[in-house]
Amino acid sequence: MPKAKTAATPQTITLGNIPTIVTAKPPKKAGNPEIVMQGIADLTAIDRVIEDLEDAKKAVDTKVREAANKMLLDEGCVLKRRPGNFHGIETEVVNGVSLTHSVSIELRNSGAALSEEAIRVAEEFKIPTEEKVSVSETYIINPDYSQNMDVMQKVVDALNAAISSGSVPADILQFQPGSKKTVCIDTTLPAVALSTLPQPLGGTVRVDPTTDLMTVSDEFTTSIVISRSCQMLNGGLRWKLRLDTGLRPDITVAIRMDEANRGVFDYYLLPSIDISMAKLRLREENGFFLDAYRFDSLDSFFYLAARTQVRMAS
Repeated sequence: MPKAKTAATPQTITLGNIPTIVTAKPPKKAGNPEIVMQGIADLTAIDRVIEDLEDAKKAVDTKVREAANKMLLDEGCVLKRRPGNFHGIETEVVNGVSLTHSVSIELRNSGAALSEEAIRVAEEFKIPTEEKVSVSETYIINPDYSQNMDVMQKVVDALNAAISSGSVPADILQFQPGSKKTVCIDTTLPAVALSTLPQPLGGTVRVDPTTDLMTVSDEFTTSIVISRSCQMLNGGLRWKLRLDTGLRPDITVAIRMDEANRGVFDYYLLPSIDISMAKLRLREENGFFLDAYRFDSLDSFFYLAARTQVRMAS
């Protein structure tokens, strides 16, 4: 006779065998078709030059940091205490003009996390350190079951039984309310352009759902780029613009954010016929070549899309 199957014994839950939450990675998108385009080789060559310059910058940056660390270490050894922060300066003469460059040298906050290399050095030289918990370990209900009211009710019933028997405290289970925030999505900016186009001026805007490229009044294409500001050590602002050289819109509307990155600083209407670079680094003032395309509002852009009624000759 065949042996009767026995039911599998459910695994007993202990604090040691509760699985850790693992965030699943999003699936990879399918590859796009390959299309022959001109200028890609030049763009790649420029990118290589930029990479070489960035490598050179990293090398010089490392050299400056090592010099700053030595200065701080020497001062600390002399003073027998934590050294103070300072500004490093260097002066050069270019075409008879004296230029002073500066960088702020500041010690890491004592509460900042140490790198693995810093921890290794501290352990090697027996330098005292302290571990502080930034995120406390805790246990939560598996989200796969948290919305299953039948399962949750059974958990609550089991907890109530344990509470009634005095095995666990009454406040062992707590509810943490969820929070939500509204954010922009890929179609937000095109929708803004559609809603802000002055209707009395006429004109239409069509948005490509795949690329978000906008066609204005069936005459020219445009895209919108937002650039956040970055404040330098000298207090000046800088912006980095990445232009879409693939779609190559006729006009790129570049929106520069203000110092707090909460409002608009100004706008650039960049025509592709004049501006062909893939990346732009902007200061507050950039000379006539670029600032000729700078505007305080989008009125000029809207008037490009305006329509004028042609009267019939009598």
